[in-house]
Amino acid sequence: STHFVEGGVPCDPAPPPYRLADYGEESVYTLVLLRHGESEWNMQNRYTGWCDVNLTKKGEVEARSAGRLLLENDIEIDHAFTSVLKRAS
Repeated sequence: STHFVEGGVPCDPAPPPYRLADYGEESVYTLVLLRHGESEWNMQNRYTGWCDVNLTKKGEVEARSAGRLLLENDIEIDHAFTSVLKRAS
């Protein structure tokens, strides 16, 4: 018995390599991680945490640019998870 949930020890043989052909193209997903644009506190080099601060004008331009890049690259979003803070919306 071992304390490992799934796996072994470093000297165990490596698992077979992941091959996309074994799963088909339908199983391929794209994960998009997108951070908000510059906030007022980012500009002041302050940590925002859960403080709900606004984006700067530069941050608004950055957010629109990110959206444009998603559109221009035909990235379709099926599911989105976002913060409730205004800098993320």
